[in-house]
Amino acid sequence: MIRHILKLVWNRKRANFLLVLEMAISFLVLFGVAALGIYCYDGYRRPLGFAWEDVWNVSVVAPGPEGEWGPDKVETVRQLAIAVRGIPEVEQVTTVSAAPFSNSHDISSYDRPNGGAPFEFGVIVAGDAFDKIMKLRMIDGRWFSAEDDGANYHPKVINQRLARELFGTASPIGKPLAIAADGRPEERIVGVLQDFRKNGELSAPANFVISRADPQSPSAHASENLILRLRPGSPKSAEARIVAALQATGKGWSFEIRPLSEMRALANKVRLAPLLSAGMVAVFLILMVGLGLTGVLWQNVTQRIKEIGLRRAKGATARDIQTQILGELVVLASAGIVLGGVIAIQFPLLALVGPISTGIVLASLAASVVLLYGLTLLCGAYPSRMASRITPAEALHYE
Repeated sequence: MIRHILKLVWNRKRANFLLVLEMAISFLVLFGVAALGIYCYDGYRRPLGFAWEDVWNVSVVAPGPEGEWGPDKVETVRQLAIAVRGIPEVEQVTTVSAAPFSNSHDISSYDRPNGGAPFEFGVIVAGDAFDKIMKLRMIDGRWFSAEDDGANYHPKVINQRLARELFGTASPIGKPLAIAADGRPEERIVGVLQDFRKNGELSAPANFVISRADPQSPSAHASENLILRLRPGSPKSAEARIVAALQATGKGWSFEIRPLSEMRALANKVRLAPLLSAGMVAVFLILMVGLGLTGVLWQNVTQRIKEIGLRRAKGATARDIQTQILGELVVLASAGIVLGGVIAIQFPLLALVGPISTGIVLASLAASVVLLYGLTLLCGAYPSRMASRITPAEALHYE
């Protein structure tokens, strides 16, 4: 039966070529959407490395030229933190250069301590209470503390991804983050976080470094954000008291308070927008392919009435005819999958899919195969059923 079906498909290779090409394109569309969807799901289920519940961010806009932070502004920020800390609903407060889910942080590139190609990482500057406010998960070393006051090095906390990239399985604690320039203090690693995906669940895995906002170094303490943790169940009226305390302390300053829950929801919506758009386009394309495939198969059955009637006259059952039609479709779909798969597999081989891992690519390929076979059998269900109802008498009608 299989040899017979393969022979029928080969004998109609010219008519089937465009159908195979259409299935290959459909496979590539399904692969792209599946890869993006699985990638987002895989990122969403991974831990963020911090807790965002009951945490608020206060964006501080100082008067005067933007970006200029003198001692007077730094002192005002310190007084703002003290004023907010005095509100009963506020458990802790500190400064941070860029809040979680804000999609803004500095990107740096250093030479590796042991030589080799430079490495990139995101970086923020945070106060000593940042780990308690965000409930960071340390797996090695320690967080910043008074122990670092007056040290002859700059303390750094890095995430586990960067630690593995730079030092493998060895502990990075006490080691330099990079080769220190002449006359500059060493940037020493004092702690390792399990993870710190600052931009949310749907962001790509990335290297990250957190620097200390040293209270003895005003320039390092300059910040445009206060991050604060509120007591669970705090009323909404707490926001008004926080704003009043800020405005009373920072005359002429502007403030924007947003819970991290709102910032997280907005960040996820922004990152989901391309996936939803691609999904809508893919659904439309697959719908058009399905309708076209059904029409082509319907016409194919109509043109083969004599052939099908002859098979019925020689003893083929209705199930045999239906199996033959669906078998031909499976062969054509397999050819389209092979053609599309050869193209799709080039993306990870040529490193064209960015942070998407090989496992996600393989899962996307498997999902695309299942979906395309399912679509093919669904579109061929009615035409094959119609073909199985053809009788020898109907075939004679076309003589």
